[in-house]
Amino acid sequence: MKAQLGNILIVGTSLLSLFGLSEILYKKFKVDSELSRKLSHTGSGLIALLFPFLFKSTWLVVGLCLGFFAILLLSKRRKMLGSIHEIQRESSGAMWFPIAVAICFTCSQYFGNWNAYFIPILILSISDPLACIVGQRYPLKKINFWNVKKSVGGCLAFFISAAIIGFFASNELPLHPTHVVAVAILTMIAELISGKGTDNLSIPITGMIAILLFQSNLSM
Repeated sequence: MKAQLGNILIVGTSLLSLFGLSEILYKKFKVDSELSRKLSHTGSGLIALLFPFLFKSTWLVVGLCLGFFAILLLSKRRKMLGSIHEIQRESSGAMWFPIAVAICFTCSQYFGNWNAYFIPILILSISDPLACIVGQRYPLKKINFWNVKKSVGGCLAFFISAAIIGFFASNELPLHPTHVVAVAILTMIAELISGKGTDNLSIPITGMIAILLFQSNLSM
């Protein structure tokens, strides 16, 4: 238990340091808030990938995630952490991120399938910000889906990167190629129809459920 608490300290310090770096880039070096936010987004996701190796207790991970949810919520209400919250669009994505991690960790540990954790969190950490970057620079065509504005270029970037992640990030039981494509499509649709930052929850949850369903059928 002592080692577990030490790991919480390490992870907590790492995440706070990441937020601090984003703040320095935003305030001192005038980096755009969208870019500093993506740094925090991707960095937090990569740190979260270490959770299965660092923690055996689901409750420790849930507690850690709820703690950072509280930090992010409080900082938004008090107009702190501008590198994350001061963007031109309305978004609650930062708060959904730790909730998604907690849910994916809990379900993956319960079902004994870490593909349902690693792949969705990687898609959230890499494919989601990549879609935004590509969509802004190479939109190809703008689309309005359920009053959520997206771009064809961003959707393609999301799908391709999510498929690559699905093929190469499997843990012990590789995903069937058709399942990889299906997960990429389903998570892309989740990103496409989710607005105001809710994709930070819908993307990993959709990916997790799809992987658990596909691999439970595969093992039967």
